[in-house]
Amino acid sequence: MRLPRLIPALIRGVRAPKRAARSRGFGIHSPFAFRFVREVLSQPYAYYSYPQLDRAAKAEGCQPAVVRTLFRLSLWFRPGAVDVVGSASEAVSLAIRRGNPQTQTAGMPPKCIVGLGDGREKVSGMWRQSERGMLFRAKEMAIFVTSDHLPHQKFDILLS
Repeated sequence: MRLPRLIPALIRGVRAPKRAARSRGFGIHSPFAFRFVREVLSQPYAYYSYPQLDRAAKAEGCQPAVVRTLFRLSLWFRPGAVDVVGSASEAVSLAIRRGNPQTQTAGMPPKCIVGLGDGREKVSGMWRQSERGMLFRAKEMAIFVTSDHLPHQKFDILLS
């Protein structure tokens, strides 16, 4: 019974060095993907809303790294829409609102689709059905950036 659980852990261990390198942008040849990873997903600097977002995340049992990433996504994609698929909470909504008060969380075609929890697989399925766009998958979330000018690529990353 323990053996089936061991196999995915071994696969993650084998892929970890490549995922860690890509989490900082190394080995990514697409200019958009490199900038997106460096300036949004692995941003090392603190933002003005981090203390408030961390308190909201801890109060709801969310991971602060996920809430911080959603905040940075909202800042990056303004004034477009960020669509959250999966287990959204008040901390998630707060992160999106703090990043850009004009960002809508539904209602118009999104530029960025984020899958949290069980929504990770739904977002990955959306990416597989599309012909364009980039998928950035972490253990905690999946981010699908839709755009006609982006190639159909997938990146496994680590959130910081």
